[in-house]
Amino acid sequence: MIEQDIEIILAAGIKAPSADNSQPWQYEFDGHNLKLWADKKRSGGISDERYVLTDLALGATIENMCIQASALGYTTNVSYFPDELQVMHVATLSWVVSESQDSQLAQAIPRRHCDRRFPWKGPVTKEHKLALVQQARKFQHTDLLWLDAPEKRRIGLALLAQAEALRFRTQALHQELFSSIHFEIGWKKIAPEGLSPATLAIESLVRPIFSRLKSWSLMKKLAFLGMDKMLGFRAAALPARLAPGLCILTTRSIDRTGVIDAGRALQRVWLQATHEGLSAQPFAASGIYTLGFIPLSKEALPQLKSMKDLMKSLCGEQHGLLVLRIGFAPATSPPKSGRRPLEAFLKP
Repeated sequence: MIEQDIEIILAAGIKAPSADNSQPWQYEFDGHNLKLWADKKRSGGISDERYVLTDLALGATIENMCIQASALGYTTNVSYFPDELQVMHVATLSWVVSESQDSQLAQAIPRRHCDRRFPWKGPVTKEHKLALVQQARKFQHTDLLWLDAPEKRRIGLALLAQAEALRFRTQALHQELFSSIHFEIGWKKIAPEGLSPATLAIESLVRPIFSRLKSWSLMKKLAFLGMDKMLGFRAAALPARLAPGLCILTTRSIDRTGVIDAGRALQRVWLQATHEGLSAQPFAASGIYTLGFIPLSKEALPQLKSMKDLMKSLCGEQHGLLVLRIGFAPATSPPKSGRRPLEAFLKP
């Protein structure tokens, strides 16, 4: 593989999505093989117990690289966890020249972004839905379930509202969320990592209030008055309610390799949506919390049980890892999250 091609492939990899734009991966390339590592400094937080969010992100970056390599005329060989003693060494990738080329999804990589604006227009047609489902099913354990039936949609919206409310009612989750938002850069600039306020699609009149909510003492008092439920509704349930399409990415395997494959499936679904002109916004809280890996206070356990029951009624024996709202966003492009330079991802 020529040096120019590997740089293009690695650059595609860092365009993958990650929770709160944490970008929790590192590269180590020896000229032939690429070792992909989880970044210890950017993974393992309270919502990332057992590295679920990290593995979803690493799955997405693996798939971006596979897709980009295919467009350049290479087949990618991926080996998960090649060293049992190195749990942060997630995968090793290598390439061989191939005649087959798949450039359709590769062209969508630089255009894919998280759009938090709402409402979105429809319809999301049966053909659109089928194309996204087919991408999700490229991996053995993953699927995409559409919440088209009114009762399913009602349950999905209730699940989203409860999960997002928990982020504002639990101190550790609240602090994790607000520590990722770079209020110091203002509402117009874009940070190279983390959440830039400009990307949050928060109404101008609400911005001063929202920035003050980073104070846990204030948020705790407001949560006592029910503000957590209002914020959960505004952050997730309302945008999802106003989206023409709502679906859940599921997996039948929640071991680390299963979650990585789910991240790869997520990326293919998102890139296919981008190719179709659709926008997508993922909501991961409900899936992450109901896995049961996160240590929560006793006060949160009844809410967690309620969410688990709702998730089971939607997914049965599968587990829903995240909810996606799908639709046609306004023609204007929203601000995109930043990325660190490629050299910042090289493992020292």
